[in-house]
Amino acid sequence: MLGNKLQRTTATIAIGFALLATAVPAANATKKGPKHHDNAAAKRQLCQDLRTIMEGNQDEAQAQWEAGNAAAASEADSNATKAYDDARHQGCGWAARVAPPQTGPPTGEAPMPDGPLY
Repeated sequence: MLGNKLQRTTATIAIGFALLATAVPAANATKKGPKHHDNAAAKRQLCQDLRTIMEGNQDEAQAQWEAGNAAAASEADSNATKAYDDARHQGCGWAARVAPPQTGPPTGEAPMPDGPLY
């Protein structure tokens, strides 16, 4: 009798482990499916938006420098740098492949200061 009871208990435990072994991977697969896809799409969109913001601010800075509005150009440069830094921290691939935004006048020329040059 003890042998039959031991065999039944062992068989029950083995069936339990077999069911558990098949249920866990199936549960993990459903967790990674659509949600993982949604996260990847959201990250792609975020990275695309950050690049658009950076490039838009660079264009705005260029236009403001050309118009002689140094304060607005500096603010746009700062916003472009923030967008670039955010993209790097989010792990956007494009941020690793491009140089950080340059600040200051577009051609590297310093604006003429007011007053004497000495």
